[in-house]
Amino acid sequence: MRSFRALVGPPPRRTLGDAVAGGELILMATGGKGLGHLLEANRQLQQTSSIFAVMIMIMSVGMAVEATFGAIDRRVRGRRGLLVET
Repeated sequence: MRSFRALVGPPPRRTLGDAVAGGELILMATGGKGLGHLLEANRQLQQTSSIFAVMIMIMSVGMAVEATFGAIDRRVRGRRGLLVET
């Protein structure tokens, strides 16, 4: 019988796109119109510097959330014996 680790396999690789999407979801869930609305408004007003600032904010929040949940995920997998060394 195959072990559970062989069935589950390694955790999925996370990309920068996942971090950006996660950051936007977290910021939208806090209320208001979200950063996507601010990004679109700045696009319509042709404010390039503001567009880049909003994109960097979204990306940094997403990366912070990803790092936090990644650490929690590794800790839980380690406690349960499911951590796959790569």
